[in-house]
Amino acid sequence: MKYKWLTSCILILLLVNLNGCVNIKSTTPKINVFQLKQSELPKFDDNRINKSIFIKNFSIKTELSSEKIVIIEDDINVVKCNYHLWNVPLDEMLTDFAIDRMSKYKIFTKGVVSSTTMLPDIVLECRIIDCSINNYIEKKTANSVGLSIAANVYAAKKGEPEFVTIFSEVYTKNLLRPDNTISSAIDVMSECASEIIDDITKDIQKHIDNKS
Repeated sequence: MKYKWLTSCILILLLVNLNGCVNIKSTTPKINVFQLKQSELPKFDDNRINKSIFIKNFSIKTELSSEKIVIIEDDINVVKCNYHLWNVPLDEMLTDFAIDRMSKYKIFTKGVVSSTTMLPDIVLECRIIDCSINNYIEKKTANSVGLSIAANVYAAKKGEPEFVTIFSEVYTKNLLRPDNTISSAIDVMSECASEIIDDITKDIQKHIDNKS
């Protein structure tokens, strides 16, 4: 009986010692959080827009409405990363990205407004159609990033009871990545987002009549 008790004690001590050697932190993958970065601002012409603009919250496809970064492998497999995340959901991030970028342009002389407490002159409504990070494993194809946003622009006109549609357009960018790392994908996605917001603004310049 004495030996059985001693054996039990030794086994317990061994188990405790082994458990103490397990590094829980080393077995838990690190979570990496990313956000889009503003590219260098373009040079606009002198056609400033003597109006204010309100940017509505971007809408998004259900499968993209997540903080998880989505990777498309070989055009077939959709992989939602559990340990590579956007700092906020993609629709919120692109809304803030557009507001920040358009504010920095200083094109809209009456400002980029963040609420409709004051009636704006222009309203920008956007929907994220696609946001894809493409990795090719089986095929010898260059990795790429794609972003597609549908934009509707409305403007208030004198004598009109409601806003009228000025133009609607789908903007798509597909750019190659230097490698298959997540960090390079975020850099290229930032370029895509910057170029699309730039293109939307240039089209607003073309279509908006400052006299109306």
